[in-house]
Amino acid sequence: CFTSIATLSATTSIPRGGTIITESDSHILGRSDHGPDIQVAFDGGKQRDEAGAGAVLWTRAPGEGWMLAAKARVALPGITRIQIAEAWGLKLAARLLSDSGLTNRNVKGYGDSLPVVRYAAGQGLLRNPDVHGLLEPVLGPLPAERWVIAWHPLTPCLFYSSDAAHRAPP
Repeated sequence: CFTSIATLSATTSIPRGGTIITESDSHILGRSDHGPDIQVAFDGGKQRDEAGAGAVLWTRAPGEGWMLAAKARVALPGITRIQIAEAWGLKLAARLLSDSGLTNRNVKGYGDSLPVVRYAAGQGLLRNPDVHGLLEPVLGPLPAERWVIAWHPLTPCLFYSSDAAHRAPP
């Protein structure tokens, strides 16, 4: 794991809470041309009394770059715990893989909830048995379906793709 620090030099005033948009730049976003040609990312979130989750599946074709292959999102009325929303995001990611029809089964997976990512990677347990019941039916079959997933935790500030997928308009 490594850390990058960027220093912003602005030529105009940026209002508090303002947004900065950049072009795709490997110096800012990092390179994504190494590793498997399939990436899946998930996220779950809660604001006030609303919760939701989303997942995105990206594939890379030689000479074409990364393409969005599939996305899924779900509204979670009544969900009050963030970990359950995150688990729903992982469930959606697993379903995207199972339903994708892809023959290459080597994947890089990303999520910003360290406990949920560790659980997906088989490296940790979750305290809430309801989360186990939610995830096992979709995670359990993945090895039998010959999926090999290298799970990576991301910090929330670097994680934008599945967050955008579950908040974007239909």
